[in-house]
Amino acid sequence: MNFLNLAEAGVSHDVLRQFAERLAAIPDPEFRKRLSELEGAKFRKEPSIWLNTALPQPGVVETIQNALDELISSPAGTTRA
Repeated sequence: MNFLNLAEAGVSHDVLRQFAERLAAIPDPEFRKRLSELEGAKFRKEPSIWLNTALPQPGVVETIQNALDELISSPAGTTRA
């Protein structure tokens, strides 16, 4: 997941925060720690978050799909015209 690219593409901080909150349901402490660090940097921090170790866990793919669906359908998703 590359939050920096999303932020640079104009996705608003509030929408990125909501996206991160949905992803925080993934049961991986390192992943949640990186999400917290990203929010502290206003989602403008590298490196991106890797999900390789979390993906095989039950419900993770569905959590990501739901979070992406919300991100894509958000009417306030971007700050640029």
